[in-house]
Amino acid sequence: MPTATELPAAIGGYRILARLGAGGMATVYRALQVGLQREVALKVVAQHLAGDADFGERFLREARAGALVNHVNVVACFDAGRADGQLYMAMELVSGGDLAQLLERKGGTLDEALALNLMRDSAAGLEAIEAAGLIHRDLKPANIFLTERGVAKLADLGLVRFTGDDRVTQPGMVMGTPAYISPEQARGVADVDIRTDIYSLGASLYHLVTGSPPYSGDSPLTTLVKALNEPLPDPRALRPDLSDTVVAIINRAAAKDRAQRYASARQLREDLECALAGSALRHARQATGATPAKGVVPVARRPAEVKPSASRTVAPGGARPIEPIALPTPPPIPAAALRIDPEQLKALTKRILVDKDGLKASLVLAPGASFPRFLLDQILSAANIVHGVVQGAVNEATRPSSIPRRIILARGDPPSPGMTGMDVRGMRVPPLEARVAIRIADDGLTAVALTHMGRRVAKEELEPVLRASQVRYGLDLAAIRRLVDGPPDPQGRLIIARGLPPRPPRPPGFLLGRSTANTTLADLAGSTNLQRVTPGTVLAGWQAGEAGAPGMDVLGRKLPVAPLVELQPDDCVGEGTELGRDRDGNVVLRATRAGLCQRQDDGAVRVVGAIEIDGDLTAANGPIVTDELVVIRGNVAAGASISSSSDVVVLGDLQDAKVISGGSLQVAGVIRAGDQPLTIAGHVSADGTEVRRIMAGSLRISGEVRNCELLATGDITVGRVVGGSLTAGGSVNVDVAGDGDGTTTELWAGHHLNYAQQAELARLADKCRSATRERLLADRQAAAAEIAALEQKQQRIGSSQYAREGVLDEMSTRKRRLDQAHAEIAAEDEQARLALAQQLGVSRTLKGLTDNAKCGVKVKIVAHEGVVCRLADVEPEILDMPRLKYELGTS
Repeated sequence: MPTATELPAAIGGYRILARLGAGGMATVYRALQVGLQREVALKVVAQHLAGDADFGERFLREARAGALVNHVNVVACFDAGRADGQLYMAMELVSGGDLAQLLERKGGTLDEALALNLMRDSAAGLEAIEAAGLIHRDLKPANIFLTERGVAKLADLGLVRFTGDDRVTQPGMVMGTPAYISPEQARGVADVDIRTDIYSLGASLYHLVTGSPPYSGDSPLTTLVKALNEPLPDPRALRPDLSDTVVAIINRAAAKDRAQRYASARQLREDLECALAGSALRHARQATGATPAKGVVPVARRPAEVKPSASRTVAPGGARPIEPIALPTPPPIPAAALRIDPEQLKALTKRILVDKDGLKASLVLAPGASFPRFLLDQILSAANIVHGVVQGAVNEATRPSSIPRRIILARGDPPSPGMTGMDVRGMRVPPLEARVAIRIADDGLTAVALTHMGRRVAKEELEPVLRASQVRYGLDLAAIRRLVDGPPDPQGRLIIARGLPPRPPRPPGFLLGRSTANTTLADLAGSTNLQRVTPGTVLAGWQAGEAGAPGMDVLGRKLPVAPLVELQPDDCVGEGTELGRDRDGNVVLRATRAGLCQRQDDGAVRVVGAIEIDGDLTAANGPIVTDELVVIRGNVAAGASISSSSDVVVLGDLQDAKVISGGSLQVAGVIRAGDQPLTIAGHVSADGTEVRRIMAGSLRISGEVRNCELLATGDITVGRVVGGSLTAGGSVNVDVAGDGDGTTTELWAGHHLNYAQQAELARLADKCRSATRERLLADRQAAAAEIAALEQKQQRIGSSQYAREGVLDEMSTRKRRLDQAHAEIAAEDEQARLALAQQLGVSRTLKGLTDNAKCGVKVKIVAHEGVVCRLADVEPEILDMPRLKYELGTS
């Protein structure tokens, strides 16, 4: 083996010419690829790491990612492998240094024209990385290299990740360089996308024109805290002569909220090209009459040639001797290992506000502010918040928002007469001095009187407490008398009032499995929903709808009921079914194919092929990838993965599992907390959901939603929402919004998802329509073949009185219906494409402005203090007091 000062003669098929750089993890050589007589930069892993399987996989992943991208603005990877026990990678030789060195040579800043040219090259390279389905995750000036002619090339794919793949990201890891990584990457979220790299380029442009990155501190953790909690500094504070054009590009690319950034690298490149040409920007908002970029000559391709440094050249290029450097990027630091100094931790701890009785600990965040989870855990620990921590609220604090927020991080147990409580610091709270206390349930349907165990209450003590509670409906007079006269309740807990829950309407539709006179339904045991059926099976009989009735809570507030949905039998005929009548003339639904019978959320009944899992689905089952309906007859456990072009039905709870569907998602139970993505092109329905980000066509959650981020292109309807945000392209309909603690809860209607999100949902919906078209085509072909067979048989018999003429007419009618269904889904497909293209045009023209026509926010029962309601892009209304039956809409 050669010593540290000696050069190896050759490695594999490469003859070593010179050492370019060395670090603790790798050495970079200038080498000659003998077979092709081509000079390359050869990165060779240090001997003590070459046998590490995990490091070797990471190293080869970088090589494979580099090989996927072939672009003039990305450093090319030619080869990788092992030779004589050494792990190596051969890359394009780039000899002009990097942008960090260029800044040093230029005195710390670049003129605008040069900076825009270099960023235009970088954005073009990022566009190629995005097209390959990759995310770089460590873009910064030191990872952007220059050729001798000054062409910028992106390099160092050591942290690269395939879009949607988080297998290489360990929970609790901080990835990238703190001064340049996006807020969501700093928080360690799993679903980063190309917008995290766009942020890094925006931060790099900021550095090039001002001389320093947007955020800096005396430690990596300090930098992270600033990046998460402080607004983007005005670049003009460091360089007043910057043009409006450059400032607009920086503000859009490095926006705190990724939804406000450029949706793709192409959009960033287009605006950089517009700036270089002196024309108006296409995507970023620019002040009217804004000044163009300084020193930019329209149509000028590139400024004067950039000369390489005479003192040192940074790998992966250059033939001159260089100073020792650390290559590749050091591994990410575990979050647990990042500790903040005591003084800084003390200052951060002051942000946790504990009320005077110690029963609530809250965090107030300024617009755009958030914290990484590992840092919040340290702050809570330093503040001695040990009891009643609300994990969902802690996760909510890791999400940025454009409005100020109050988040309840912990709740203690309140005391009662004769019983101590527990505050958020784990200290006992003395019992209440009063002999009786009345507590009303969150849904307002019950009121409970709490007393000393086994003791009665004096009438003069009970009456003022009862009046103060404002309970006025559903009083149980016998229970109230018992509080005074006895016998006392052994547990000191009596329900003294019950409200009347609303009776929901029963919509019209086909009742699966309900017996209908003189049909085979009488032979069916139970419901046919999600059961295997054969052609000709009578699936259901038609049932008329029934209106619901409103309710009343114990405070005397009316609980409204949804209006009755009007449906006709034709509206509920799905694929693989047809209408018919029994001998008594009743409308029934029959199966026309074999498969699984499914009632969909919109009331339609269809028969399709399906994949069924009897019992729970776990990660051990492996991922499910299919174009058919997926039915899980149990829970979906954490780590499971489902990808279907059709619907997904879960007959239990959905835990931290990944679900991507082109159809709908029906969950009989609750969508549990988790970080895995739920992306559903159609409708999502569930009993409740906890701490989850869900993106869908529309959502209906009958129960409670806490600390979630729900995004929909259509409407969102939930029973109760506390914390988090609901953003709908349509309307937001809620029964109860917020809570008595004033937890910030965002409701935003008429706000479209960004184009990238809409395109993702449109792609999934297109796969669903394609699968449906294929099934319809198969049905049409089968019907045409049956018609042809019947016609041939009729011709052979030669009788115009052929007994099967009625059957032939029926088959012809069925084929016409199939033709019509195929035409309708084709029209729906075209309409969806036009709508997406139109939205793209709107976003380009209006720079993200949205349409509020026919959209609104409606809270049926009460919107508590702290609820934020917004319609389209108008200023939000932050409620400072409870509002009954609140509505926000167009006038």
